[in-house]
Amino acid sequence: MGSFDAKHIIFIPILLFSFFLQAHETEKNEKKEVEVTQPKNEKGEVENIVVYEGFENGIPPGWTQHYIPHLNGTNVNWDTRTGAGVIAPPNTIGVPDTAAVGDKNLVFQWESVGNETWLITSPIDLEFIVNPVLSFYHTQAEWEPGHFDKLTILYRKGEEGNWQVLQSYDHPIEVWTHRSISLDNHESDEFYIALVGLTGWGSGVCVDEFTITETGEIPKELNQIETEQASLNFIPTGTINNPILRSRIRVTGNSGSLALEEYVAHSLNTNDSDITNEGIKLYLTDNEFFNTDQLVAQTTEFENGEAVFEDINLELPTGYSYLWLTFDIDEYASHGNHVNAYIPAGGITIGGEEFPGEDQNPPGSREIYETIFHDNFDTDRGWILTGEWERD
Repeated sequence: MGSFDAKHIIFIPILLFSFFLQAHETEKNEKKEVEVTQPKNEKGEVENIVVYEGFENGIPPGWTQHYIPHLNGTNVNWDTRTGAGVIAPPNTIGVPDTAAVGDKNLVFQWESVGNETWLITSPIDLEFIVNPVLSFYHTQAEWEPGHFDKLTILYRKGEEGNWQVLQSYDHPIEVWTHRSISLDNHESDEFYIALVGLTGWGSGVCVDEFTITETGEIPKELNQIETEQASLNFIPTGTINNPILRSRIRVTGNSGSLALEEYVAHSLNTNDSDITNEGIKLYLTDNEFFNTDQLVAQTTEFENGEAVFEDINLELPTGYSYLWLTFDIDEYASHGNHVNAYIPAGGITIGGEEFPGEDQNPPGSREIYETIFHDNFDTDRGWILTGEWERD
């Protein structure tokens, strides 16, 4: 699809409109008064909901409105109402007069021609979604013959990406109609959708049950593994769980099993005896910030310069995971010595395959400093606490 100019929208009639709809969406032209249910695929299996907005509590937080200047000087807002709501004073009710589901829905309506406003979602993470599908209910009824408002749907990848046309609706739609559109070009952790309303003195553009679901299934696989120094800060003697290496693992796919089976690290320490017995550990986090919530494995010492964590059998989730190699430093470790390690080629076994293809030996190391005083506050060591201070 080509780039989209944000200054205006040109709505072009499409001769083969019915064929286009069959290829890209499913319509159900009946009134919907049903409870919200989990989407299901053709096999009757419940699909994963990535985004759901029913608009019962107004415009979702983080969604923004972008106004295209108009000669009348008016900015027309997207809003939430019951159906089209009151479209003209004092109490002219538009079509439809109910939401598709629940009590509220989105509405874009004003008594004018040519006012255009974009309602832009907050960023949506679709990086690891296999086959996302956007679905929603939609109407844009005529007020009088030939007078109706119009909806166009745009998307972009990233904050600086170009807007692309996903779908446009250039004809009157008198009843709640279900739409279903595949988001084929979606691979981004910052995916945006814009609902573009254009006034035509109609009964309003109405949208309800805005949903993105995962409908695809592919086996999990390791897509990438990168190792870097976890820190270059000095390490005090007598401290534990000091991060040395951080390996970022990227898993794609959403079905089957993919387990971490073995992890091997080679020593680059000045002296391996600076590390305590059973002081070599492996942790896992779901982001790039270290914590000790999930201890994966622990080994006693380097043997012939090698630390081996065997029989781990840790299932790796889709997305990014972070493995942390940490050292506990002996209280009598030598001041000025360095601790460091690297991952040899084939040192990490995942799903029966060995990674990486070559040594991962990031530059840098951590220097040991002698601790003069250390207190982790596990025991009372005579501190005088006043005010709000306490040992807990």
